[in-house]
Amino acid sequence: MKKEILFAQFRPRSPTPSPACDATRQPYLAFSAVLGLVCMIGLWKMRKWAVYIYTGFCVINQVVLLAMGAWNILALLIPGIVIAIAFANLSKMR
Repeated sequence: MKKEILFAQFRPRSPTPSPACDATRQPYLAFSAVLGLVCMIGLWKMRKWAVYIYTGFCVINQVVLLAMGAWNILALLIPGIVIAIAFANLSKMR
């Protein structure tokens, strides 16, 4: 009996997809993942264009997340820190 209760919490949840995996949102999620990867590679290579594109991407992403109802403070805080560090080092970039 106790064993069943213990392992019941590890059973998979219902098969209904989360709102973030909705079919209408998948193209945007795929596009944002690719664009985010390109920007992170550009930031890794210290390119100015990556700072500007990532900043614009984050602004647009905030609007989209608000419209989807999926916005939270971390969606603003973490990219904001990355953008602040990137702009602080903009003069060192090519």
